[in-house]
Formats: sequence, C-alpha cells, structure tokens
Amino acid sequence: MKIDYTSMEVCQVTGISYRQLDYWDSSGFIKPSVARAKGSGTARMYSFVDLVCLRTAKRLRDSGISLQKIRRSAEYLRTHFPELDSPLADLVFLTDGSTVFTLTIDRSTALDTMMEQGQLAWCIPVGRFVSELRGQIVKMEAQEKKEKKADHIFAA
Repeated sequence: MKIDYTSMEVCQVTGISYRQLDYWDSSGFIKPSVARAKGSGTARMYSFVDLVCLRTAKRLRDSGISLQKIRRSAEYLRTHFPELDSPLADLVFLTDGSTVFTLTIDRSTALDTMMEQGQLAWCIPVGRFVSELRGQIVKMEAQEKKEKKADHIFAA
C-alpha cells in the first residue's frame, strides 16, 4: 500500500471535491501531514491517516453536521484528549444530525463533543438485549418443562 497520496488521489478515494480539499487545507481544518504545497507547481501529499480523517469529516458533513460543528468537536477532542494524534481517525463517531458523539474507551458510553463540559450519553445495546432475553426465555421454558415433568411424576 502507498504511504503518501496526491490531492487528486485523495479526491478520487474519499469522494471529496478538490475545491473542498483545498479549502479544508487552507483553512487549517485538515492539512496534509506528509508534505504541504510550497507554491505553484508543488504537490500536497497526504498520509493514509489523513485519508481516514478526511473520509470521517466528509461522512459527518453528509450526515448533516456543519463544518463548524465538526471543527468544534475535533478541537474539543484535541484539547481534552491530547494523547490522541488524530481524533477524526482514532475514534468512533455517532451523530443524530445535530450533534456529534464519540464512543469512550469502554464503548458503552458516548461523549457529546458539542457540550462545553463533554456531556456523557450511554449506548444501550438493544440487539444484545434481544439475544440475551431470548436465551433467558429458552432457559426459563426448559426449567418450566422440567418442573412440570417433575410435578407430573410426583403426582402419579
């Protein structure tokens, strides 16, 4: 796999327009980490991690999150979690179309990155609950069958 990507390659694999990529670089939102353009005729070079950040930002934009909110979320994460090199590449994000959440390390708690204090929200794994409940019902029904059978034997 390649280790660096030109702007045109980035646009091709991420679906981001060249104009958007150029704006995100010039505004300082997501800059190429391999090589910055040094005037006309020089190429910006992006790393694979840059591609992940760009794709994440694009997906959040496509989900209705404004660039301002994405910037604010990324800045909040950089400030409060300085150990993260690239929050947009290192974390799992969730959105309801108006705010941006990221999963915490335990994966059962989400952090609202739009709140100044970092409001926590809990993820409720309903699918897992369904599986657990089905298993418990099967066990309960098996136990009831055993008890009925035992009652029938003792009644006889």
